[in-house]
Amino acid sequence: MEREAKREGVEVRRVHPAYTSVIGRLKYQPQYGISVHESAALVIARRGGLKIRRENVPKPMKDWLVAKRAFNETAYRKTDWSIWNQAKKLIEKTLQGKGGSLVSWLDQRKELLQG
Repeated sequence: MEREAKREGVEVRRVHPAYTSVIGRLKYQPQYGISVHESAALVIARRGGLKIRRENVPKPMKDWLVAKRAFNETAYRKTDWSIWNQAKKLIEKTLQGKGGSLVSWLDQRKELLQG
């Protein structure tokens, strides 16, 4: 792919793909109504093309994490991957009690974040 891009004169930037699916599913999939794969690609494009260094947690989700005592401000400042990992684990744990999984996040997101 890199060789073809170089041949065509297209710049290629490598980005770390960590947590792109999680961030995409939790942040962009509900916002834009796209698939998890498209939302992960959006995160990769933002990291590579726009040089976004960190994906901030949306305020409703951050408030929910704070209420559940799962938001660690020092870890969040250090790396955004740790907070997305914490969010993923807490959501999976909460949805598991309701008979769901992270896949059913879109269906139950409003209910979870509101109370």
